[in-house]
Amino acid sequence: MTDTTTKRNTASRQSLPLEHPVNGTAITAIETTGAGPTARVVFELTIDASETPRLLPEFISLSPDQRQTVDVQSGALEFVFPEPAFLDRYPDSLVTDSQRLLVDAETAVELPGTARRLVRATVDPTRVRVCVEPGGSFEPYLRGVYNKAAKAHAPFAAFETDTDVIENPVTGERIRFLERSVDTRGERLVYEHLLPAGVSEYNLHSMGVYLPFQTKYVRVLRGCVSATNLEMGTIQRLSTQDHVIYGASGFMNVSVGIVKIPLALARAALDTHRTLTVGPLVAFEGEELRVEPTIPYKLSNPGTKDTIVRVELLPALRTEQLLESLFGLAAAGNVHTEGSKRARPTGRKQFAVLRSSFEDEFQLPKGHTIPTVTNAILSLWARRYGTVDWRPEYSPNPEASKRATELSAF
Repeated sequence: MTDTTTKRNTASRQSLPLEHPVNGTAITAIETTGAGPTARVVFELTIDASETPRLLPEFISLSPDQRQTVDVQSGALEFVFPEPAFLDRYPDSLVTDSQRLLVDAETAVELPGTARRLVRATVDPTRVRVCVEPGGSFEPYLRGVYNKAAKAHAPFAAFETDTDVIENPVTGERIRFLERSVDTRGERLVYEHLLPAGVSEYNLHSMGVYLPFQTKYVRVLRGCVSATNLEMGTIQRLSTQDHVIYGASGFMNVSVGIVKIPLALARAALDTHRTLTVGPLVAFEGEELRVEPTIPYKLSNPGTKDTIVRVELLPALRTEQLLESLFGLAAAGNVHTEGSKRARPTGRKQFAVLRSSFEDEFQLPKGHTIPTVTNAILSLWARRYGTVDWRPEYSPNPEASKRATELSAF
């Protein structure tokens, strides 16, 4: 073995194990001997059991002449070949049907480079030793796959390990507070919000909400979000200067559908060379939205996978208490559940108290709710009989949440 190879292998051992956060696999040892096309790669792998076969990167051949010898140390592996002809080379004792090959412990098989195969471990965990020949580029390939998977999963993993996290068990939402009001003297609130597919934030009204005094920045870390402007106003995508204009009554019709916009605004957009987008604006990973105060909007996850956004609110006010109350009520079962995508506070009394107590943090679009005076009277009556806007048990950090009330008063 050359000195260069020895140094590389030493570095490899220092960074092991390599764990795949999605597939449930882990490489516990890896060694490359030789160099160039004749190099030989040997690695040891732990695989969690699964119900269905999967296409695992460890068993993908990078070229037709690449052979893999799989030695099952413990447990059992099942290989599924789409083309039954590949099973003719194996003993009948290993073949379970026309497409499946079951390899038990202390058994080794060779996989040809031209065969596409799905893999599943039938015993948890299953440990295997794999030899790849020729394998000159196989170790960098494997490391790249694992590093990319770990990087993509990092934001999700933080929700599992951080202690300042709240969860809505009805919708599956999670919020991880990065900077609370007490950390910034009320200047801003920063948090990461995990939105499952089809879920909208807040869920206070089907028509969305608006922020009376706060400017909101939303950066997409994973997935995508859809921002819909429900009355006249703009939601700006900072990267491209696009604006969302969504119709209100009394404006001229536009040929793209039932949406209406004022002619003067359309001309202004053309005169300033801005892009005028009618309907929802979808922002993808790396893009950022800005929602100005008093603009009714609805922020949703239109995709099929979980989305994570980083939200910054200026100033902070008592928004962290509002979020804790909404999630706390859901955890206590005090919500209306309309399918699995919505969870709104149960009863007019609770909703009236929230709307009255957090009137600086959110308002509902005009014409879609009971009048403010009526809500205030209902809120006073509800408070008299014990309905509250926030409870310490709703928060993972109640002392910090209490300070938000003091700081919002300045």
